[in-house]
Amino acid sequence: AAFEAYATRVNGALRLSRDELLGVVSDPELNGAVHPRESAVWHDMTQPLSSYLIFTSHNTYLVGEQVVGLSLAAAYSRAI
Repeated sequence: AAFEAYATRVNGALRLSRDELLGVVSDPELNGAVHPRESAVWHDMTQPLSSYLIFTSHNTYLVGEQVVGLSLAAAYSRAI
């Protein structure tokens, strides 16, 4: 597996510690979801915020727990 550079072998099995897992997730070579161009600003960022389309998760408005937490529109402001 490609993540072997980060893993530790314990009793013949590959294991990942928390720090090793973070290394795998943040490695752009191993995590196709992180495109290298996303590490730098490449869009025109000189316009007012209202000029941009902002994608958010349907959970962005949640505060606290997903099922029993509050839902607040202010959570969108915090996320942005």
